[in-house]
Amino acid sequence: MRERVDESLALCGIDYLRERETKTLSGSQQQLLAIAGALAMHPRYLVLDEAETHLDPASRSTLRTIVDRLLERGVGILHITHEQAVMAGATRAYLLSNGKVVWQGSLRTCL
Repeated sequence: MRERVDESLALCGIDYLRERETKTLSGSQQQLLAIAGALAMHPRYLVLDEAETHLDPASRSTLRTIVDRLLERGVGILHITHEQAVMAGATRAYLLSNGKVVWQGSLRTCL
């Protein structure tokens, strides 16, 4: 488990925070720590629900790098967002209205 934790902290770029108490971390650092905690379980799929909402610009970039690396490893990502910029790398998109899928397909046809 320690190896998984070390790997996840490094993947999220926050291994230097290992000895810090959670309450002393910034909001962005806490968000990345939560993601690292999920990644330590080596999930086949990861659901990110508005994961970039409270991140500073540097942490947003880090999150995009994390997602790219996970995709390279074959991890499926479901990224729920309202921001078109976040959707740019998606292979498939779904548009919901009142809890129902009203459109699905390639982002090229949506944007």
